Amino acid sequence: MECPHLEDSARIDFDFSITKKDILGRSTFICSVCQTEESPWICLTCGEINCGRYIKGHAKEHHESYGELHAVCMDCHNLMAYCYKCDEFVVNDTSFGHLEKLRKTYESLADTSNQESCNQNATRGKLHRCLSSDSLENDRKHKKRKW
Repeated sequence: MECPHLEDSARIDFDFSITKKDILGRSTFICSVCQTEESPWICLTCGEINCGRYIKGHAKEHHESYGELHAVCMDCHNLMAYCYKCDEFVVNDTSFGHLEKLRKTYESLADTSNQESCNQNATRGKLHRCLSSDSLENDRKHKKRKW
C-alpha cells in the first residue's frame, strides 16, 4: 500500500542509528522496554527499537504514546516498513528514496558482519560455510526481497 504518512515519518539515518559495532554485537536489536530480542522493530522517526505487536506490542505502544510522526516502523530482520496509521505494510518510498538508502546501509553492515564472522571462525580452525555472493543460499535470500 502507498502510505501517505511516510514522508513525514521516515527521518532516521541508519548511519547514526545502527553502527557496525551494533551489528557485530551479541544483541543487535533488543526492545527498549522489555529487552526481548524477538520481533524487533525500529521507529523510522526516532530510531527507538521495540518489540512487535505479537510479542508485547511495545512498538505499537511507542506509536500510540508519541502520536502522528511516529507512525512508520521497520522490521529489523526483513526490513519491511509498516505504518500504524494505515495499518498496512508500506510499499512506496519517500521522494528521496529514504527507505532504500536505509536498507542498503543496513545490508552492507550486515554483509560486513557476516564476512568478519566467517573470518573469525576460519582463524579458530572451524569449518564454516560463509555467505558469499555466489552461494545458493545467499542468492535465494536476495531473490525473495524485491524492494
